[in-house]
Amino acid sequence: MSTVVPFAVPPVVKVVHVACTPAQAFERFTSEIHRWWPTHSHALKPDDVVTVVFEPRVGGRIFERWRGGEEGLWGMVTAWEPGARVAFTWHVGRAPETAQHVEVSFAPQGAGTEVRLVHSGWEALGDQAEALRNNYEGGWELVFVQCYARHAAGAAPAVHHITHPLIQHKLTLMRQKDRSTNSFRRLLGEISMLMAYEVTRDMPTSLIEIETPLEKMMSPVIDGKKTVFVSIMRAGAGFLDGMLNVVPGARIGHIGLYRDPKTLVAVEYYFKMPAEMHERDAIVLDPMLATGNSAVAAVDRLKETNPRSIRFVCLLAAPEGLRNFHANHPDVPVYTAAIDRALDEHGYIVPGLGDAGDRIFGTK
Repeated sequence: MSTVVPFAVPPVVKVVHVACTPAQAFERFTSEIHRWWPTHSHALKPDDVVTVVFEPRVGGRIFERWRGGEEGLWGMVTAWEPGARVAFTWHVGRAPETAQHVEVSFAPQGAGTEVRLVHSGWEALGDQAEALRNNYEGGWELVFVQCYARHAAGAAPAVHHITHPLIQHKLTLMRQKDRSTNSFRRLLGEISMLMAYEVTRDMPTSLIEIETPLEKMMSPVIDGKKTVFVSIMRAGAGFLDGMLNVVPGARIGHIGLYRDPKTLVAVEYYFKMPAEMHERDAIVLDPMLATGNSAVAAVDRLKETNPRSIRFVCLLAAPEGLRNFHANHPDVPVYTAAIDRALDEHGYIVPGLGDAGDRIFGTK
């Protein structure tokens, strides 16, 4: 049984700025919740949920509806001020007496709206309060900061073009056709390590007590074990070493796919993930996002394990691949070092760098 926490647990606070009016931002948070909430990863029954409902009144319910008409309660509306503020209790998958409190406010700012979410009342969870609060720190980062903000602004899915000079310099060296296998592999490892800093920029942290040579202090740490690097075989393996140098505690998953040379359709031959993926943040690795078919198939399979969040990392992307990927997975951000001109008639990125797998492993 949970016990009462003898100290206050700080609230989770998230703020986004969206290019719409407060009234529009309010409407998109509440009545349009079914359009942006990532039910594949954040629901009681991800495989069965068909919609999410936010009833528009004080006393209204927030719930997910499953196939067959059954429902799973998330919370109850406690304040309803259209265009200004909405508040609700929150006890997803837990007893009502453990409910926390969430308040979302909408304030004009310039030509848009500042939307502030405050999730408090963790003490109701007893001795589980701090751990669950830290889980929600990362959860709201995906659900609110990424999914809601993108929907509220009517923005395109997130593509993070990483233009750091060191990355671009090393990528230029990799593109050269006379670059040796050893040099190509080394440069890819260096670039992947540099890209890891950007990909993990908003990784949640928690405070632990440490002792410096002078005094004790509370200091932030990440939980690397909650991160999973998912390598799309075989070329994705080239990204792993650099990423693991930055987050050595991460777990590793593998998805074996090959592209049919005639149809360009991805064919799966292997799939292995760590246990308890619902508690983990997945970072999918593949140097090339060309047609996007392999990336779409990989994330399709990965979503069946219900990870807490998903990001896709590549070295090069083609516009065709980005369109295909985000047509199927608009909720998954893409991180890339370059967006090249197009695909050729064989489905290769141009100007590109050739077949990444062959250049990493020295095969033809």
